[in-house]
Amino acid sequence: MRVLVRFANEIYLKSAHVRTRFQRQLQHNIALALPTAQMHAAWNRILLQLPDAEGDDERRLEVLTRIAGIGSYSPIISSCAADLEQIVASGAAQFQAAVHGKSFAVRAKRIFKHAFTSKDIEIALGAKLVAAAAKVDLRQPDITVHVEVHRQEAVFFTDVVAGVSGLPIGTGGRGIALISGGFDSIVAAKLMYGRGVKLDYVFANLPGDRAHAASVLQIIKTLWQRYGIGDEDACIYHINYQPLLAAMRERIAPRYQQVILKRLLYRSAELLGAQHQAIVTGESIGQVSSQTLANLVAIEAAVAMPVLRPLIAHHKEQIIAITRAMGMYQQCANIQEYCQLTDAKPVTNMSADKVQNLDADILAMLPAQLEQAECLKLAEIKTDDVSRFRHVGDIPADAVLIDCRSDNEYQQSARPNFQHFPYQRLIANFQQFDKTKTYLIYCQSGLQSTAVAALMQDSGYHAYSVS
Repeated sequence: MRVLVRFANEIYLKSAHVRTRFQRQLQHNIALALPTAQMHAAWNRILLQLPDAEGDDERRLEVLTRIAGIGSYSPIISSCAADLEQIVASGAAQFQAAVHGKSFAVRAKRIFKHAFTSKDIEIALGAKLVAAAAKVDLRQPDITVHVEVHRQEAVFFTDVVAGVSGLPIGTGGRGIALISGGFDSIVAAKLMYGRGVKLDYVFANLPGDRAHAASVLQIIKTLWQRYGIGDEDACIYHINYQPLLAAMRERIAPRYQQVILKRLLYRSAELLGAQHQAIVTGESIGQVSSQTLANLVAIEAAVAMPVLRPLIAHHKEQIIAITRAMGMYQQCANIQEYCQLTDAKPVTNMSADKVQNLDADILAMLPAQLEQAECLKLAEIKTDDVSRFRHVGDIPADAVLIDCRSDNEYQQSARPNFQHFPYQRLIANFQQFDKTKTYLIYCQSGLQSTAVAALMQDSGYHAYSVS
């Protein structure tokens, strides 16, 4: 199977030197996604040769719609020599049956100069096909026969599949992104990938909750697998923020806590990302109290590193629409947000000078806490790395205890204080449970309890398997 890949339009505007560099990076990224493909690069095209395989070619090629830098691609139906007579003869033989009884158009494009023009191809091939077709329709044809003529070869195709365009990942430097797993931070990271920027991530686990960590790790892994193609070295820093929050609640008036939390997060990214060029956040002006323009200025004063906010002028409906297009809406919707620390009326017009006097002691605690941060390579995160956050050894005093063994197993050895929900009934009905409570799931082997805990966590519950 052969595929014609076109660059994003803005790559064509680059100088020859830059364009060549971007093309090489794009080829590298395609090779990561399709390692069995052979590539032949022309000045403004990439020809892919994929080994024949059983199955759905459309699904196999879907990854090309997610690689930044690809403007579009077309599966090649056939080819011939770059000669007008052969193009007309081959095109007529290939498409007479396809256009039978349908409206059609012929669209030709020459990549190099030849003795004939693109118009010559369209007229001559159209004349050959018109007898079999219902009519010619240049505006909304049932089928469009595309011919693209390269130096020595002409290729035929009918489909042009849009890519995400943008710039190839690896051409735009490296940033470090604050990530919560919610809509805003996920979309911000995706947009930065589209500008060719590689990313590492900082995840501040505000509640110190293992279920929350599992859900966020999973969504970041999904984001990176889908849209981070070319960023093979990406990592995530997982930080337990509970000690910092405890100190802040003790020392800082509630109305200032949101702004100071954001300053802590910025400073965490700067300290962990010393080799990076910028911090990336999902903030947009006025969406919440800490994101007023005055507060953003006061928050940014905590760091010297530049802060990039790709969503700064987006409203929430736009952001959510992007997650739907990404196929990640439900995952983002299931992530519980913990940034609202207090119900007190927050400050909305903070000054940098005032906030520096308030949070100096808290910021001083940060380096020691960051020394305990976990650094996980996204390429190396396996199911076991995520599932270890789904287990708990100690039983919290206020937890709801659930035994998901079968009726027979439960009757033979009932466990005190455990409610009994057989596995199938539990997975069918857990959505009715109270999300404010913590659930511990038990079974004999730990397999079913882990599966239930994973399902509940991915739906936003605090649920764990009892080890």
